Amino acid sequence: MFVLLHWGLESRTSSMAYQKELIKTLSQSGVRGVIGSHPHLFYEAWIQGQTVAAPSLGNFIFDLCWDKRLLQSGILDVSVDKDGIKAACLWPVELLYDGCCPSICGAAVTVRESVTLYNLGKDMSGEQSRKLKYFFQNLSRGNYRLKKKFIIQKILRPITTRFRVTTHD
Repeated sequence: MFVLLHWGLESRTSSMAYQKELIKTLSQSGVRGVIGSHPHLFYEAWIQGQTVAAPSLGNFIFDLCWDKRLLQSGILDVSVDKDGIKAACLWPVELLYDGCCPSICGAAVTVRESVTLYNLGKDMSGEQSRKLKYFFQNLSRGNYRLKKKFIIQKILRPITTRFRVTTHD
């Protein structure tokens, strides 16, 4: 059995303690693979007992490329038989052409104790500034109506709501 979880904090650069604890519990329960998504970054992967753990596989196609770490991904390749995990490896993948073309960019790396393909750093400091800069640099590209809707819903509506004058009788 493999479990796919949508978990963790978006843009956190490493797995969290509760994730590691849940992986341990799932492994002890007979789960052979724990694969996660949501943080948009490719975390370390490891073998724990008879379980392959990959708390976040990053992005496979992603159109908001304000940080190069969001373009570093990978493919988890696992071989199983009736006795469990035979082998596991990670193929490094780079998202090319504004994040729309995943391409293998290196040789497969065997997963054993712990494998880290990329140095993600300690945190994503300055992410909001980079997001805004990327957004405005690419405003004229793609679906303009969708971007206009985003600006209204995410930026203008909260500002006007915050400064709305209310009267009490």
